[in-house]
Amino acid sequence: MARAILWLLAFSPAAAGALLVAQHGVNVPVAGDWDRAGLVNGGLDPSPLGERIAIPRLVALANLRWFGNDLTLEMGLAYVLVLATAFCVYGLLRRTLAREDGTLYGTAFLCNLLLFLPMQWENFLWAERAWFLFPSAAVCASLLALGSRWLVWQKFAACALLATAASLTAPHGLSLWVLVFASGALGGAFGSGRARLGFLAVWAALTAAALTAHGLGVARPVDLSAAPALEQPLEVLRFSATLLGSPFSRTTLVPPGQLAPLFGLLGMALFVAGAAYGGRRWCDAAFRDRRLPWLLLGGYALGLSVLAALGPDAGERGRPLLPRYTSISLFLWLASLPLSVLAVLDLRTRVPASRRGLRALLEWGPAFAAGALLVSVGLGWLVGIQGMGEWRSARLQARTSLVFLERFAPGDLRRVDGRPGASLAELRRAVGILQGGGYLDLARADGEGLEPFALGAPLPAEAGNVERVRAREGRLDLTGFAWLPHANRRADGVLLTARDASGSRRVIALAELRPMPLPPIPEHDHIYNHARTPGVDETAAWRALVPSDRLPRAASVQLEAFAVDSDAMRLHPLAARVVVHPTAAGLSAELRRPENGGTR
Repeated sequence: MARAILWLLAFSPAAAGALLVAQHGVNVPVAGDWDRAGLVNGGLDPSPLGERIAIPRLVALANLRWFGNDLTLEMGLAYVLVLATAFCVYGLLRRTLAREDGTLYGTAFLCNLLLFLPMQWENFLWAERAWFLFPSAAVCASLLALGSRWLVWQKFAACALLATAASLTAPHGLSLWVLVFASGALGGAFGSGRARLGFLAVWAALTAAALTAHGLGVARPVDLSAAPALEQPLEVLRFSATLLGSPFSRTTLVPPGQLAPLFGLLGMALFVAGAAYGGRRWCDAAFRDRRLPWLLLGGYALGLSVLAALGPDAGERGRPLLPRYTSISLFLWLASLPLSVLAVLDLRTRVPASRRGLRALLEWGPAFAAGALLVSVGLGWLVGIQGMGEWRSARLQARTSLVFLERFAPGDLRRVDGRPGASLAELRRAVGILQGGGYLDLARADGEGLEPFALGAPLPAEAGNVERVRAREGRLDLTGFAWLPHANRRADGVLLTARDASGSRRVIALAELRPMPLPPIPEHDHIYNHARTPGVDETAAWRALVPSDRLPRAASVQLEAFAVDSDAMRLHPLAARVVVHPTAAGLSAELRRPENGGTR
């Protein structure tokens, strides 16, 4: 019973992760998700999704055909992949720390805190990014299989299947071929030298075939030809260290771009120290096999960080801080944990009782280190949950833009689309294809009225209002803020309406909120570092520019503003009204506030 409770506590971060993904996932496409419009008629033809490789394309097609392109299902798949990784890591920990129950479950808890860190919200909440997580799960599963009591051919078959799937899933999946070879060469998972040599020879041949197929374009190649960092090794180190330290860099007032490299260098030092400890005991097969999986996992994270530094993203300073890369950097820290625990356990058996100072350090030092890690990761969870909320808000705002896409062009197309070089015409075409086939969860506004929204309760003045209106250069410039208290988030847009001659409301403008989190949210340095906590009126600010030709022709026109809740498809009126009068010079406008009966 006690072990069951400890196991549940160790996997409690997994339960929290499931709730967060379910709460923040929104079935609205972004960036590469729009490429599925090419699959509606293209089927398995690789041309519609030329930038994708086989397995993600097959899953996208299956989702289109059988589940109506419900993107939240693939977000759930991302969570399942992380959960599978957590189970594999726990299996590896049991082999490493089997004799220390309390240490086993405590280490498993810290590992799960890292694996389910909400900081990687892009991978959890962006459907096409789910497969970015598969290679890491395959690496852990392969290491678990190699250390099992299976027959050699069973280990080979499992690893070959996982490596092939990883290679057909994401470019960095090719690393699994190298890791399995290293594990087979260094580990003691084979009963005889002949079995080891046979395994490695056949595996080397398969690795060469996989790399050849990769080079011929069966999988998307990694282009390192334009890598200026090759001539700047310090820049490679800076980029890699920033990527590896990113998970812990947004928890203080120091800008993450300055703090992340320091944490990354610390993580590298911890891993190198843990790897170097016990080097003299490398010939001890039992001791070596307990450490080898973690050495390979840490090497996997280091290698991928260097490849990222040599890739096309290396020239952009903010790129290593992208949330998607957190799923790589976490494995350096995750590998360092059991290596450090093994070192401490081994030292405790070797330090004599007479050396009380060192014994006390070995007793209490790990507890303080675990506490510091717990605090740092806990703060990372808080920032990550905030990032998930920003992502959900961005996708709901994108849904509002999509509802009115035929009438109003988004202020920044990247917020709705995000594909390099995408155009409004291309986006409208993709929306038409997906919606026409029933593959897009979207109610479009066909007319100029408020359909398809229902009217909800008015917002209180402290939650939303029109703050200022100015008439200049033949147009109206309106600003304000809109917060949805019932949902505890900014509104998903603000609709401005005018009464026409018949007295019915006509939508004349769609205002977007500022600041707008842009997928893939490239400006983490000043958005998520908690350097300041803005008020509601600043966080949920909006602005609308209304040309005069959109206004009804009348002696005076009354404008109303509605905060949009696109999750519930409701509109919440703002209290203030704007009255516009045509003049010889153009327009004049006054802001009326019903709460005090005055004008401004």
